[in-house]
Amino acid sequence: MDNEVVKNYFSMNADAWLSKAYSYKEHSYPLGYHRLRILLDILKEKFSDEKINLVDVACGGGDLCISVAKQGYSVTGIDQSEEMLEKANHKLSLLPEEVSTKTKFIHKNFINDNLPENVFDVATSMGFIGYLDNDDILFSKVNKMLKPKGIFIVSCRNRLFNMASISHYTIREIRNGAAKKLIDEIEELYSKIPNKEAQQFVENIKKQVTEVSSFMEQHLELEKDKEPISTETSSRPIKYADLTSINPRQHTPKELSASAEKSGFSCLGFYGAHPHLFIPKLNYLLPPQIFNRLSDSLQAFEKLPISLIWSSCFIGVFQKN
Repeated sequence: MDNEVVKNYFSMNADAWLSKAYSYKEHSYPLGYHRLRILLDILKEKFSDEKINLVDVACGGGDLCISVAKQGYSVTGIDQSEEMLEKANHKLSLLPEEVSTKTKFIHKNFINDNLPENVFDVATSMGFIGYLDNDDILFSKVNKMLKPKGIFIVSCRNRLFNMASISHYTIREIRNGAAKKLIDEIEELYSKIPNKEAQQFVENIKKQVTEVSSFMEQHLELEKDKEPISTETSSRPIKYADLTSINPRQHTPKELSASAEKSGFSCLGFYGAHPHLFIPKLNYLLPPQIFNRLSDSLQAFEKLPISLIWSSCFIGVFQKN
C-alpha cells in the first residue's frame, strides 16, 4: 500500500476520523474509545502499579497516549501525519503538567525513519497494520523498540467476521476459495460460556434495552413533524473524503499470531472489539444507535475466544521472546 496515499488519507480525514472514533454519533461506532478501554484494562491487569514506558505507533490524535499518561505511565506517540499530531499537541497543551510532562509526540515515518531501540516496556498500534504492505514491517521494528519480554498490543480488522457479516466481503472470501478455511478457524472458537460472563451478558441486555427505549422515544418525537425519508437515502453510511480506495488488510487471529511468531513474539491472547449482535446491514435500517447499543451487550464476552466470531476488529497481545 502506497505510504503517501495512506498519509494523505489520514491527513485529509483527521477531523472526521477522530470525531467518530471516540463518541457515539449517528450510526457510527466509537471503535477508538472501546479499543482504548480494552487497552487500559490490559495494562492494569499486566502491570498493576508498575510504572512503564509505552510507545504508540501511528498515534493519530493522541487520545490513547494521553489516556495512558493519565494513569501515570510515560508515553511516546509516533505518527507521520502533521495534521493528526497538531491535534494531539493541542490536546496536550490543555492538560495539567503532571500529565503533559509524561507525554511526547514525534513526527516520524515509521517505515523509513530511524526509531529508538530497546527502550520501551510496551508498544501499541491500533489499526495501523492494515495499512502496511506486510506484517513483518511492524513486528520487526517494534521488536527492536521493545525491551526483553516487552509487550506489544496490536489491533486489526477481523477477517473471520467476513463469514458472519453476510456482505460483499463474504462473497469475496467465497470467490477466492478461503471461506472453508475461515469457517474452520471459527469452529475452533466455540466453547461453553462461563456462567459469570453469561450473567453479565443478561445484565448488559437489560441496561441496553432501557437506553435504547429512551433513544427510540426521542427519535419518534423528533420524527413526528418531519417528511418521511426513503430507506435508500437513510441507510447510507457517512463517507470520508475521496481517498476511499484504501482498503485495509484484514487478519484472522491465526494469521496475526503467525506473523508475530516469525518476528520473535509469543501470543498471550486476543480480545474481540466492535461486536455485532445482528447482521451489520441492519444498523442503517434502524434509527441511530439502536443497533450499536444493543450490540454492546456482547462486551461481556470480549475476553473469550468466541467473541472473535462476531467482532469486526480484534486486539492481540504479544510478548517479545
